[in-house]
Amino acid sequence: MDILIKSFLWVLHASITASITALFIILILKLFNKHIGVRLQHALWIIVVIKLIMPLQFESNLSAFNLLHENHKSSSDIEKQSTIKDMTYATSDFLREGKYYWNYRDKNKVLSVDASPEKTNYIKGKVIKEDVATYILSIVSCVWAFGILASVVFLLIFKQRFKRKTLNLEELEDQAVIKLLDECKREVNINKDMAVYISDGFKSPCISGIVKPKIYIPQCVCSIDKHKYLYHVLLHELTHYKRKDLVYNSLAVIAVILHWFNPIVWFCMKKMKLQRECACDAYVLEIIGEEKAEDYGMTLINFSKLISSNNKALQLAVFFETKNQIRRRIEMIKNFKKGSYKMSVAAVVCCVAVSGVVLTNAVNAKSMKADSITTVSSNNDSIKKQESKFLIDSPHKTYFDIKKAQEVAEFKVKVPDFLPEGYTPTDGFEVIKASDKDNVFKTFFDFRKGEKISSSFEFYVSRVNIEEFLKQDAENKNKQMQDPESLNVSKSDKSGKVETSKEVMNLAGINGSNITIKSALPGDYNEICKFFVWQNEGMWYSMQYSRELGKSGNLKKFANASTDDIGKIATSIKYIEAIKSVNYSVEREVSTELATLMIYDKEDLNKAKELLGFDPKLPLTINNDIKINDSAVGISGDSDIKNKKINYELNTFYSLKGVHLTFTQGKSFPSYESIKKNGYIEIDQKEIKVLNLKIGDKEVFKYEDSFESEPNKQSKDEHYVWEENGFYCSVSIFGQVTNPDEIAKEFVDSKPID
Repeated sequence: MDILIKSFLWVLHASITASITALFIILILKLFNKHIGVRLQHALWIIVVIKLIMPLQFESNLSAFNLLHENHKSSSDIEKQSTIKDMTYATSDFLREGKYYWNYRDKNKVLSVDASPEKTNYIKGKVIKEDVATYILSIVSCVWAFGILASVVFLLIFKQRFKRKTLNLEELEDQAVIKLLDECKREVNINKDMAVYISDGFKSPCISGIVKPKIYIPQCVCSIDKHKYLYHVLLHELTHYKRKDLVYNSLAVIAVILHWFNPIVWFCMKKMKLQRECACDAYVLEIIGEEKAEDYGMTLINFSKLISSNNKALQLAVFFETKNQIRRRIEMIKNFKKGSYKMSVAAVVCCVAVSGVVLTNAVNAKSMKADSITTVSSNNDSIKKQESKFLIDSPHKTYFDIKKAQEVAEFKVKVPDFLPEGYTPTDGFEVIKASDKDNVFKTFFDFRKGEKISSSFEFYVSRVNIEEFLKQDAENKNKQMQDPESLNVSKSDKSGKVETSKEVMNLAGINGSNITIKSALPGDYNEICKFFVWQNEGMWYSMQYSRELGKSGNLKKFANASTDDIGKIATSIKYIEAIKSVNYSVEREVSTELATLMIYDKEDLNKAKELLGFDPKLPLTINNDIKINDSAVGISGDSDIKNKKINYELNTFYSLKGVHLTFTQGKSFPSYESIKKNGYIEIDQKEIKVLNLKIGDKEVFKYEDSFESEPNKQSKDEHYVWEENGFYCSVSIFGQVTNPDEIAKEFVDSKPID
């Protein structure tokens, strides 16, 4: 049923937008009818057909449906709007994007346990209305599907009747007519073989069959002595085939079947049929010449009189229509001028422009003003994204510039303009890959006592419902903690159970959800996190306002914001340009323990080159087993931070089946000269022998650091150090591998990225 409803909503969206497109085209034809040729008029109606049946549509800033955009207000203002206003927003989104939300502001909204009975009853009423609406939509979708089925059955019956009627027809063998047909085919430049059949069962001449075309002519037409009339008829039907009108007619039939409920679609297809005939007439007149237009017009008039008496005949094809349509065609023939069938460059440009305006959807979240909904970057941002592909496409990216984080996330975010006393933003903004198409923006707000962080809360933003992401994120973290290799816990110590629950919550007039996630961790530890989830201007927001961790019965709180503060934070969110009370450009602490710059794309790499003072190597692939994880510029250990004498180094991290590798590059390596001179390195007051290897044209020093990892078990790490063009490189392999020298060679032989 869900697929049926989604299909109906897609068709309904296409039907409404195509109807708007049709009205737009009618207006164009009304204003510029005398200046638009019949061929262009027919092309405009084809655009409507494409709009009706095209399953995939593209976004464009040129789309006419961008005009349906609403300038949404701030969250506090939105809460004051009426249900009618919400329906207006929802309708706007449906027409622009083809997506429908039951309650624009209040999707999935619920109230807290201690909410007043009046508010609880209000929301219950809303839920009942949504259930009723869903039920009604299900019924309407079923009626729509039944209408399609009935239309298809009718079409099949019609085709079966047509097949029976033409089954025993004999192909015309009159040599004069066959010769005339060949002449007409040469005139129209058609090489395909076609048969002509004579029958009294047809009201007018027609052509049928896209692959194997056949021409059917009433007996009364062939009985006329004047072959020039038959010449006009054959030329007209062949022109239909030449112009691919049979294909356009099939598309129109599909459109009518899908949109049988829309009278505007029927009207459009009727208009398209008339313009198709007029365009075909114009094509014929281009062939026979302007001087013979009168004879062609008389053919229409005479045949219409002749055939009108045959009321019992089946009307299948298109040569003759109603009196008004024939009058319209006669008028076009009367005013025909040589060359009018051809489409000028201006006409082609007009057709392309109209297609770009009406065949595309509005940009999903196009910013019309600074405070309007913006979920996708501008065209320039999109182009920049395409040109700047990720070198390291980490599923979890950290940026120290909120604007860069928004660019990578591909949507603008609102952040709090109010924080409880003592809380400050962290200096990092994270972009988490929730799926191949969707990202989640995340940041932290810490409560500090001196240098110590005693409490913090997390803040999330997403284009899609964030509830599923929060659950999946908790499960992923739990899986990492269940890995005995990562935390050195026994397999019997694993729990891994994650439970989620949802309850109603209303804070400061914002209706949202309270999501509780309970995770059972190794060692009988438990973690309980609570999130407030709500929507603002089509985007999903969430705060982890409570986090407890510890053994059962002895949980310690690491985050505990009051509900009053949560409500104030939620109502204060604004775009970064409008923030006044909170500083999101926090100066980073200078430390050798913190990354200065994370490397993800070429823009980051160029900044890294400036900090390092040389072109670093960044091997993205070593072999099929070694995977690159992260790369970051940091402050090297030999820096004099107090006196602001800073040296930078680039650390790139790799993994190989439980083994970790670090590739470090910097302008200094304090023990290098000592290694080169003495042949050993001193670690923990131990002199460790260094081997001198020749890898390519590089002199590489290798040493092993042995240690006891577990009782009665010795492990060793292997290190390689060498000098490059004015900087030093080192590779450290933490764990046992069978081919350490070969791995080191891959790093030595690697080149800087252009």
